[in-house]
Amino acid sequence: MGSRVHLSADWLEKFGGAEKVASSLLALYPESKIAALWNDSPEIPKDRSIEILGRPRSLIGKASVLPRMPSIWSNFDFQDDSCKTILSTSHLFAHHVSRSANSSGANRIAYIHTPARYIWEPK
Repeated sequence: MGSRVHLSADWLEKFGGAEKVASSLLALYPESKIAALWNDSPEIPKDRSIEILGRPRSLIGKASVLPRMPSIWSNFDFQDDSCKTILSTSHLFAHHVSRSANSSGANRIAYIHTPARYIWEPK
């Protein structure tokens, strides 16, 4: 049987605000599936099953991923009929996950963060 709650996160970096939210959601829903572009967070256990949607960040930079993110997230599907809720923690596109989830009746809840600092503060 699949998980009833799925979590999507743009990516999991070294511990920051988005990672605190993701960690809290994982504590509330320990059986949830999670999808992210990569997991570099020391707070999210490495043995935690995470569907990684991109190559390791060390092989690519954020800038090279940004143009592809809308397509990556809108085409990704958790493919689990037992999913009742998709929780997204997002500052970019993770809340666009799985268009087909709408047709399966899954509820969607998005925690939208303020715009990423690197957009308005390049350093």
